[in-house]
Amino acid sequence: MKLIFNTRTFWEEPPRARHQLARSLAKQGIEIFFIAKNKKGKKNITFNEVEKNIFLIQPSWYFLAVIIYRIPIINEIYQVWLFKNIRKKIGNYVVVNFDPSAWLLFKYFKNVIYFCNDNFLAVKRAKSYIVVLYHFFTQKLVIKNSVFNCGVSIYLYDYLKKYNPNSHLFLTAAPDLNYNFLKHNEIKDKCTVVYVGWLAKIDIELLQGLAVESEKFRIIIVGPGEELLKDKFSSFSNIEFHGEKRGDELYSLLESSDVAIAPYIIDDDVENVYTMPNKFWLYLAFGLSIVTRKIKNLYHLPEKFVYQAYDVRGFVDNVFRACRENSTQVIKERISFAKNNTWEHRGREFINLINKYIG
Repeated sequence: MKLIFNTRTFWEEPPRARHQLARSLAKQGIEIFFIAKNKKGKKNITFNEVEKNIFLIQPSWYFLAVIIYRIPIINEIYQVWLFKNIRKKIGNYVVVNFDPSAWLLFKYFKNVIYFCNDNFLAVKRAKSYIVVLYHFFTQKLVIKNSVFNCGVSIYLYDYLKKYNPNSHLFLTAAPDLNYNFLKHNEIKDKCTVVYVGWLAKIDIELLQGLAVESEKFRIIIVGPGEELLKDKFSSFSNIEFHGEKRGDELYSLLESSDVAIAPYIIDDDVENVYTMPNKFWLYLAFGLSIVTRKIKNLYHLPEKFVYQAYDVRGFVDNVFRACRENSTQVIKERISFAKNNTWEHRGREFINLINKYIG
């Protein structure tokens, strides 16, 4: 089987659902042609095998990708050029589409699957009401015309099935790790707390409330955008900014931690969209308890896995509680839960859906 992944991201970015699903399918023998976000330059398309069974399609075009995406007429001119040339060079394979504006795919490819992993109709993503309106109509066409759709949250799934009954809730998953390791709970004078993710999503008040407890917590912050926060935390001696980490460096920091946090700002994502944030799977894979903002539609996880809070005091109290209630037994339960929900499992589920609808 061969699949084309149509995305608006670079292959080299921190792994997201499209990268993780692509790797999972590639490990199962499926060839993936991964269309990346374009680079600015002369019109050109290059093909390179970046991993076994994964071929990177790297377009270059006259405008930056951010400009293309936000100006509808340019976006459609670009898509016609891109899809026409890829169809000519590769053939009419099944397309897994992550772009809500790519309605022109159906002109060139017979079987398209829409994988919706974000609320693309939010103004904060589109930066313009005109673009939101454009995405509303193009995404509607994409949903209706796709063979089937996958949404990574209850909110997105409900939206998809309004326009196409062949829609499925398809949660993200835990990384494919060597789960033979067993993390044990150790009594420590200072609890190590870790956050992994985009720093723009952090509620500063929640993090400051935690940092004040300098005698009790060591706080590790991992992710891009540390310049947004460093000045606000320069007076705290117990908070460390490690920048963007991947692979063994990231895993080492997680293995040394006791509690993971997700101090989200209050926005539409937290109120309505989130069901099982991708970082939660990463945390559980390392046996970590999670302390987060109250998430209304959170996937049904035991309280000993996730502690939710409404405010700063509740958030800090829950970190204390998570440290206190940690045990080797519950750590094993979290790791076991993650082990049974890896991207390898999701890859098999995805193949089953393709076989069901396309064959």
